[in-house]
Amino acid sequence: CGLALLIASGGPARASSSGAPICHVDQIIGCPMGFPVPSGAGIYALQIEPAAYTPGQALSISVYPGNTFSLLNGILLYVERPDQLGGDGYPLKVGNFSAPPAGVQLACAFNPTTQALTHDGGGNLALPIGFTWTAPLGLDVPLRVRAMLLRAGSEYNWDNAPFELERLFGPAPKE
Repeated sequence: CGLALLIASGGPARASSSGAPICHVDQIIGCPMGFPVPSGAGIYALQIEPAAYTPGQALSISVYPGNTFSLLNGILLYVERPDQLGGDGYPLKVGNFSAPPAGVQLACAFNPTTQALTHDGGGNLALPIGFTWTAPLGLDVPLRVRAMLLRAGSEYNWDNAPFELERLFGPAPKE
């Protein structure tokens, strides 16, 4: 597995300081870090406000701590169309993120895109953390937010598995 979201080490897993070198959550499957925990529910939560998108308008996508973990060491986050594959064989990313907060940068390693975000610098990110995303014009289909998350430092205590979160949301009702 030449591509990995995070770098495995002898101790607790640490995120790559340059961000995720992959562009899709599915690319981590089979990497040396282990398989992602299928649902980070209860550990982390995704919140979308408003709960439905309007083409051309911004909304907020936030990662909240669950019942015990308040820090992240690594993140890969994007919005995709589960009903349409892109040229790379993965669901097509849609929309654009703007003004990432400190500690976050555009993702996709050698071809950064405003359609995905990752950590920057390998430091810990305090939760909650929010991102601004804008839906493209002319879109009227269900979408899915996907995120791969790695707990930070001393909060990391049982294996090298990152946590995968996803949340479906749709277009706002037409008036």
